[in-house]
Amino acid sequence: MPSDSHVFEGPAEPPAAARDNNPPLSISELSFALKRTLEDRFGHVRLRGEVSKVNRHGSGHVYLTLKDDKAAIDGVVWKGQVRGLGVQPETGLE
Repeated sequence: MPSDSHVFEGPAEPPAAARDNNPPLSISELSFALKRTLEDRFGHVRLRGEVSKVNRHGSGHVYLTLKDDKAAIDGVVWKGQVRGLGVQPETGLE
């Protein structure tokens, strides 16, 4: 019977060097590293886009998405900040 070279046999084990080169990070390690990188690179950031997917959680936080025609970023307005906003987030608001 001829051998089928297109048969999937599962993921190949990465070489030992690749496994040891990038040790796994915890979620909090990655989150804090990204936060430090953004703060170091940008400091204070102002964004302009359309507000969508506004979800007012029972905790008082507001979860939303900011988007433009090419990308979207999910965000949170913490409960303590929501009260001080001059305009409340609503879907469609720029």
